[in-house]
Amino acid sequence: MSASTKFLYFLIGLIFCLGRARGGEAPTVALIKELDKNNFEEFVSNSQYALVEFYANWCGYCQEFAPIYEEAARRLAELNTSILVGKVDAPENEDLADQYEIDGLPTVRWFVSGKDEHEYSGSHNIDSFMRWIKKVMTTPAEEINTEEDLERSQENALSIIGVFDEYSGEIYEGFMGLAMFSEDVVFYRTTNRDLVQVEKTPGLVFSKNISGHPFEVIRKALLVKEDELAENEIYDFIDAHKYPDYFTFEADTLENMTETLEKVDREFHIHLVVNEESLRDANFLELVREAGKGVQSKCVLILSILDAKSPLMDSFQVKNISSIQIFAAQMQSIRKYSMDPLDPKKFDPDTVIAFSKSITSGNTKYRQYASGKIPENQSENGITLVVRDTLDAIAKDPRKDVLMHVYQPEDDESIYINSDLENLAKALANISSIVLSKFDASVNEHKDIDYSFEELPKIVLFPAKQNAEPIVMDTTEGADIQSMATFVEEHAAIKFNLPSLEQYIREDEYDEYSATEEDDDNVADADASGSHDEL
Repeated sequence: MSASTKFLYFLIGLIFCLGRARGGEAPTVALIKELDKNNFEEFVSNSQYALVEFYANWCGYCQEFAPIYEEAARRLAELNTSILVGKVDAPENEDLADQYEIDGLPTVRWFVSGKDEHEYSGSHNIDSFMRWIKKVMTTPAEEINTEEDLERSQENALSIIGVFDEYSGEIYEGFMGLAMFSEDVVFYRTTNRDLVQVEKTPGLVFSKNISGHPFEVIRKALLVKEDELAENEIYDFIDAHKYPDYFTFEADTLENMTETLEKVDREFHIHLVVNEESLRDANFLELVREAGKGVQSKCVLILSILDAKSPLMDSFQVKNISSIQIFAAQMQSIRKYSMDPLDPKKFDPDTVIAFSKSITSGNTKYRQYASGKIPENQSENGITLVVRDTLDAIAKDPRKDVLMHVYQPEDDESIYINSDLENLAKALANISSIVLSKFDASVNEHKDIDYSFEELPKIVLFPAKQNAEPIVMDTTEGADIQSMATFVEEHAAIKFNLPSLEQYIREDEYDEYSATEEDDDNVADADASGSHDEL
């Protein structure tokens, strides 16, 4: 390794040791050069390395990223590196934005001697951003040549070694491309098959050194030779193995479950709810590990430890902690699945694996539909409160047209719609054939109302017919008292005369409607002006 290269690695290492700037230092904004068409080319060409952010003042994501970009500029300046840091107001410099094909903000580009080489696509945090800078300055995958290199690579929680005959070719380039954008797995490369015990090249060696779990090495020979397919194969291999065989949450840590698991990219979460005694049974934990390996390509396995006093017993609907309760939740929806309780002494990993295959294939054998408690007073401000156990009786009454708002209690849009729904109830109070209702999706499910959380709030109408199927309202443009009233008028089986709604429209809505009626063109022009994070 040359002296200059050693210095470069030393310099980059310092990047991660530097904290935030101390008092008395130059303000960060002075370290970031404002660029336009008059100085851009000179700026990126006159330094070996240049960082450039394309942003807009109205862009929320840009405002979120701004302190991260400023901190990066500060750290680089403290090192006296030759890296220049600049930014471009994209809406004010459309020609530059078009030249570099900027279609989303913020966009950060890395220039080498004036050439646009890389674009940042990682998380908005300083550690991820600085790791990316380190990769683009050196290599996204360090080389493994010795036993010491290998041992060092395996100190990471997750690492992967690409094994090649030579550092060239489409598959190698695909591997390095994935390395550039990886945040949770550290990439390495080698041409020494014997060192990493790989028989065929190209191959992969994936190491898992996750706290609380045995150290594990998984080897794989790449099966395809085309660039794009090989890259997909590498990605899928990493994705299938990057999580622990199971997560463990004890009674005092279950409240942190959501924060941890929201980072896990699996559609289904399978919960094994057991007592503390099970956690001390090594044989049982080994069986759980086997089950986790069997489901991890599509699911994540969670071992939840409860005791009899845990306040979460009711949340998990656990009645007997001497048995194993198995249930699953489909993420981005409220869908739940459960099995009959199991005897811990008869626990079989194949049971969990079969359960996983059933729910991921769409089989509804284990489907469970939650129901909130039937309220003592089922009417509130003219709105009928519906839970799963009362939906059929209320919504499928052939004498009534039932408008139903499927909502989440804490959602702002749902709150506004509920307010409009109450006002609509006042307007239609004398029309006996119409029932306005709401269905709390956070605690209720029903087989006739299918949705994901991303689709909420949702508005449906059950027309006055035997065994009526719900009609879904198009809420692409939102929902308000006028649009809901029009929807009911169009689809109700029992026709009625729609009364005037003017006195029931909220004041803020009335102003919006007036503006829309008076000047639709101005509203359209405002929408086209770029009030979002795309160019």
